[in-house]
Amino acid sequence: MPSDRSRYILFGEMLVFATISLIASFVLAYDALILAADPDAVLACSINAIFDCAKVGSTPQANVFGFPNAFLGLISEPVVMTIAVASLCRVRFPKWFMFTANVVYLLGVIFAYWLLFQSTFVIGALCPGA
Repeated sequence: MPSDRSRYILFGEMLVFATISLIASFVLAYDALILAADPDAVLACSINAIFDCAKVGSTPQANVFGFPNAFLGLISEPVVMTIAVASLCRVRFPKWFMFTANVVYLLGVIFAYWLLFQSTFVIGALCPGA
């Protein structure tokens, strides 16, 4: 069984990174709404040809499920944060719940790496807001 210290480190990191991801999701969702209103908009994070959020945000990969991918972060990161806070408060979830949460989290990480691959090698531009 993991020690209390390692538990606090694990769920503390989970909370910090989920918070950072939620902030990034807000920024990217806002940018997606700007691009929806004006596809030719110049975004603040569009620095040059390599770092170009507008180019990345106007591709099909930015809307894999028919809506901006950032909305997935707006939905999922508060759930991750809730699990982290509850776990920091010593709540013990059932094993089936934590297993399911870990599988969904893994799928999210795989999706994020797929998007990074697409952005880097297919689109040829990165979005520093992501």
